[in-house]
Amino acid sequence: MQLHTTLCHECGASVTASTTLTSLASSIEEENIREAIAADETSIRSFEGHITSMQKTLNDLRSQRAILAKALAQKRMLAAPISRLPFEILAIILAQVILSDFDSTPDSSLISQHPVLLACQRWRDTVQATPEIWVNIRLHPHFDGRWCDTLIECIQRSGALPLDIHLSHATPPRWDAAHGTFTFREVVPEEQWRAVEKALLDSAPRWRCMHLGMVHPPRWLVTRIRNLPTLTDLELDRAYQHIGGRNEVALFKDAPALTRARLSYMRLSDISLPWPQLTHLHIVLGARMGFEFFIVALRNCSSLISLALTMDHRDLREGHRPISLPNVQSLALRDGGVQILYLLKAPQTREIHLSSTDDERRYDFSEHLDMLHAFGACDTVMAASVTKLSLAVVTPGPSWGINLMRVYTGLTSLRVVDLTEDRHYEMLHVLAVLGRHQQLLPRLKRVLLPKLNIAGLDVAILRQVAETRAEHCALEELEVRRIKCVPELLTCLREAGMTVYARRPAALRRPPKESKQLGAEHARLEWDSDMLSDEESTGDVSEGGDESNPFAELERESSEEENNWDESEEEVSDWDDDWEEEVDEEEGDVEVPGVSEDVEDSNSEEGSESEEEDEFDAYGGNESDESERMRLGAATLMLLGLMQAADDID
Repeated sequence: MQLHTTLCHECGASVTASTTLTSLASSIEEENIREAIAADETSIRSFEGHITSMQKTLNDLRSQRAILAKALAQKRMLAAPISRLPFEILAIILAQVILSDFDSTPDSSLISQHPVLLACQRWRDTVQATPEIWVNIRLHPHFDGRWCDTLIECIQRSGALPLDIHLSHATPPRWDAAHGTFTFREVVPEEQWRAVEKALLDSAPRWRCMHLGMVHPPRWLVTRIRNLPTLTDLELDRAYQHIGGRNEVALFKDAPALTRARLSYMRLSDISLPWPQLTHLHIVLGARMGFEFFIVALRNCSSLISLALTMDHRDLREGHRPISLPNVQSLALRDGGVQILYLLKAPQTREIHLSSTDDERRYDFSEHLDMLHAFGACDTVMAASVTKLSLAVVTPGPSWGINLMRVYTGLTSLRVVDLTEDRHYEMLHVLAVLGRHQQLLPRLKRVLLPKLNIAGLDVAILRQVAETRAEHCALEELEVRRIKCVPELLTCLREAGMTVYARRPAALRRPPKESKQLGAEHARLEWDSDMLSDEESTGDVSEGGDESNPFAELERESSEEENNWDESEEEVSDWDDDWEEEVDEEEGDVEVPGVSEDVEDSNSEEGSESEEEDEFDAYGGNESDESERMRLGAATLMLLGLMQAADDID
């Protein structure tokens, strides 16, 4: 048998072999068979050699084909529109992509892991050469073991741009499994501070914002930082372990551009700041944190425009001279910080926010409202110029609304949040007063009651507000949490020129862009969010919490209540119908508390405790409905009482 294979058709190179096929060998043919075996083995080795050579040739061809395919892909990529973008345009696009993700998860350690850096070498080089991406440095030294490497990288890649440095462990980083895990450390190792020493000292002249949140840099590092010519914003949150102490640290005194300072639980006697040049000051002052020094510092804040103050309760009516802040336009006072109104002389005030914890045993909000009333009564010109008032109240009593409205007559925006759980009496009181006393707040354009649910008899109160305000002033906007839609009511509101916003129903929700702007406005006015406790007063403060929004907890509660309301919406509807039927049975022809004079007379005659109990029991049912009967009965009595209280004040 002859075998033949052509290796090259051009030169004719080939490989040949011959063999014989036998079925059974005789004794005479055995010698010939041995020779044939040897010849076949030689031919096989020859074929294997040629196969190896050809395989090498094929591998070379495949490798060269891969190179050509890569070159072709690169040429096609170069022909794509995005590859023809100038470096500057590409940098803007990539920066926008990375920074949009950074806004939702502000952590500089995640920038180097962003997917755009893995797309191609050009994109990676572009990101690394774009300083704007690296200037906002946010790290968690107590959680991230490689924070010092990231800090150095960000400072180096930021070029000569101003730096915003945020080092905090108030909240852990929001990493997911794809970005690794973290382990909390009580103390940041000193060798890591040594590693970042040169980078921090060299970049100090570029600091624009410095935020230390429960992070304590060593004193040897702090005392070496002097010249801060571009520092405009300073935030120190419980960072007094090394920055403060028995010896005053003038770290931020040489900061000619510093205008904003936020100090939370810092010993003010141990920190030197350029107080006269500050325009925005936020202080959370715990016990033994230098109150007397704060008073002295506040007297020097002649340029102050915005003041936010939270502190423990203390009586400031005696022993202190008045404090003149001639340029202050915004006041945000919480808990004992409201006491500062006894001392302030602020003729340019335009916005006031008061809030209190929900612990009535510690802070009596009725006293706070009395202070606010006295603050305005002492300077009626200033009080008439206040345009925005925001109150987070704890059921201060039925007369507070009218008393304040008679002093702060120039209000254009009024916001009230009732901190009392499962009650919205104070917000209903606001509506009742506005509907009944049309001469009050003639310039009022916006009423925000973000925790108020309007249903049943409340709808009639809202209708009265719309009708009376349409005749006497230009009330343009009302915001509540939920409103039971009644077509006639919505028609009435539209005819009155009012826009009503609510979370429910969805058709009444505020546009997202407008809602975001309004939220930012409230966040600015309501700067302080911390709750003052005994542990916080001594500096041992628990972690967590939203440090920028004082109503974060309230919003979470509202969200939970909204979910509960949605789950029982059918039950609420039945409750409204039953409530209206029972009120009709009890009160006869009563229409709405605060509208019918007959109701006022009948209510004044039913003042005894026993009669109130009988009226309460009239919301019959079995024992399983006792909590609902209590709620309905108390709400009805409250509505009737609001009207009577308003008449008594008149």
